[in-house]
Amino acid sequence: MKILTVRDTCQQTAKSLNKWCLFISFTGNTDRADHREMRKAVPYLDYVDATKLYCGQQLFLVCDDKKECHKLFDQTVGDDGPTLTNSYNGYASVYAEIIGPDGKSRGENT
Repeated sequence: MKILTVRDTCQQTAKSLNKWCLFISFTGNTDRADHREMRKAVPYLDYVDATKLYCGQQLFLVCDDKKECHKLFDQTVGDDGPTLTNSYNGYASVYAEIIGPDGKSRGENT
C-alpha cells in the first residue's frame, strides 16, 4: 500500500504528464480572511476554485509550460506578502510550490 498526499499526487502527475505544475494551499487566517480576500491572493482562480481553496482543499494546477507556471506562482501572495505582480496585502495567504516536469520541487513562496 502507498499513501499519497495531494502534494505527492501533484509530483506524480507532473512527472507522468511531463508538465509544470503549481501546488497551492491556503495558509491564511480564516477568522479574518473571506472569499473576496482569497480571490485577491490568487487572482487566477475563479470563485468556485477559490472557495474550495478557502475551505481547506489543496489544489494543483497543471500548466501548459514553465512560463505559465511561473506567472501563476508570481501572482500568488503567500506569507511573504505582496509580490512584484500582485500588491494584495490582506489576511489571506496561499502557499505555492512549483513542481517541475521531473516531479521535483523548483521553489516555494514561503
